Amino acid sequence: MSVVVRHPDGQLQLITKGADNVMLERLAAASNPAAEQAALQPLLASTSAHLNEMSKAGYRTLVVASKALQQQDYDAWASRYKEACASLVDRNGRVAAVCEEIERDLVLLGATAVEDKLQVRGVNYVDSQT
Repeated sequence: MSVVVRHPDGQLQLITKGADNVMLERLAAASNPAAEQAALQPLLASTSAHLNEMSKAGYRTLVVASKALQQQDYDAWASRYKEACASLVDRNGRVAAVCEEIERDLVLLGATAVEDKLQVRGVNYVDSQT
């Protein structure tokens, strides 16, 4: 899930959150060697360690990332998004595809974790997988 915000200085910023396995693939330099990733994503190593710890403790985790947007890029994307929303054929698929376009080359901000009391056996399952 993402939002686009306009800062008081007029700068546009995309802020997005999602599951770690999806979000980590969408980071800038995600397919680069580890040394390049570390330079472009300074929080990656520590956030990955924290995600691992929180998951083992049974918490539900989300990754948060962002990127700056240029007005012309946003305008072009918004036009495609409106078109996808108005589609009569495979609307959900088209909207998802357009959203995925903008949710690329992100900069990692961090992660969140919440205890999920509805998943009583969650910790036991995670423990059995490690």
